[in-house]
Amino acid sequence: MVARVDPQSDRLALTSFPRDLMVTIADTGEIGMINSAYSRPNEGEGEQNLIDTLRQNFGVPIHHFVEVNFESFKRVVDEVGGVSIWFPTAVRDRSAGLYVDNPGCLQLDGPTALAFARSRKLQIMTPAGWQGDPRSDLSRVQRQQIFIHRALAKALSQVRSNPLRVTDLVNIAVD
Repeated sequence: MVARVDPQSDRLALTSFPRDLMVTIADTGEIGMINSAYSRPNEGEGEQNLIDTLRQNFGVPIHHFVEVNFESFKRVVDEVGGVSIWFPTAVRDRSAGLYVDNPGCLQLDGPTALAFARSRKLQIMTPAGWQGDPRSDLSRVQRQQIFIHRALAKALSQVRSNPLRVTDLVNIAVD
């Protein structure tokens, strides 16, 4: 995911690149999935190769790189008090450990939020029973963007009311 902050409007724009997107990998010239650009054997090599691959294929300049691991993700979500997401129907993903039995607004804690954001095999309850999500990775990207929007909005509202709060959130993310 690439985030762009526009200093003139003070807005954040997110662009997602599905992990299975086929691109020319920068250091090899070979066609492969974009996630393989990051899978490098040496520390730091993968980040630069992914940056180079994005620049080469899409003309996107990358000035900073942040990797959020699963533990930091869960801790930040829990630190802001969870994130509310609306589910119009029951959903599940057994592989990710996501189980939402009842439709409605659900406050996701860290582990549930991670399962929601990582879900690749989402099933949706329909009148005919459980159905796989036909949009697969595209729906996952959309869910991730919705989640990040809501999580950032919640974190920013906490920071506005208590500017010292930003230190807590940054320390957890850095840790």
